[in-house]
Amino acid sequence: MEASFHAGDLNARRNVTLARSVYRQLREQGVAPQEIISLSTALLDLVVADLDDAVES
Repeated sequence: MEASFHAGDLNARRNVTLARSVYRQLREQGVAPQEIISLSTALLDLVVADLDDAVES
């Protein structure tokens, strides 16, 4: 039986790996969990604004 890989699966795994790596680096640098949540919120706000701009264009 052959294993089947989908691009979505690979992207999801890549995203989890990247997120884990960034999280570990931030924690190793002494960034508190609440600060990471604030950073994540700021990033999401930027993505939402970018998507809103794309829809308006």
